[in-house]
Amino acid sequence: MDTKVEMDMRRILAITWKDDVSKPKSIEEIARYWSLNLQWLNPEEALLAATRFSENGWLKIEGEGYIPAVRIQGTIAPLGWWPKSSLFLGETKNDLAPNEEQGNVFESDDSTNVSKKPISKTNEGEGVIIKRMIRYVSSKSGVDREEIERRAKRKVAALGHITYRMSVILVAKEQGLDVTDLLSLEPPAN
Repeated sequence: MDTKVEMDMRRILAITWKDDVSKPKSIEEIARYWSLNLQWLNPEEALLAATRFSENGWLKIEGEGYIPAVRIQGTIAPLGWWPKSSLFLGETKNDLAPNEEQGNVFESDDSTNVSKKPISKTNEGEGVIIKRMIRYVSSKSGVDREEIERRAKRKVAALGHITYRMSVILVAKEQGLDVTDLLSLEPPAN
């Protein structure tokens, strides 16, 4: 990622959380701040932009809201700095290495960068079943396997107490697939 774009994204987050980086904010609070307080965007664009920040990995779920998924301590915006609307409305993904993330005041959890988070498997058979399920969802829905995996990992991060297998099932359901077909891929219980 371009370091200027990365710095601008960090500036947006630093200004948004200038009061307390550990205080979660809802998507609506973020959008309201960007549109009404800072007047960077109109309300509809701000809501879309806040949602994209979450989807693209710049925000992570914390309690009842979101916090920055990257370190913003020490990030300062020059006087009169104004972000370009393309930063908000573009597809700028947070592709920072995991060790560059979340050096904020509070403890970082393992869900900060969902796209790079490895999935732990309880045994070899479980991994085979999950791969089979992902291939099935991909072939039936027309969505790439990597995208299915990314969406499933995001569900695990967002929902917390959910297995990776269940998150794949939820992705399949979102794609309008019959879950009973997906469950038939699993071997019968002993």
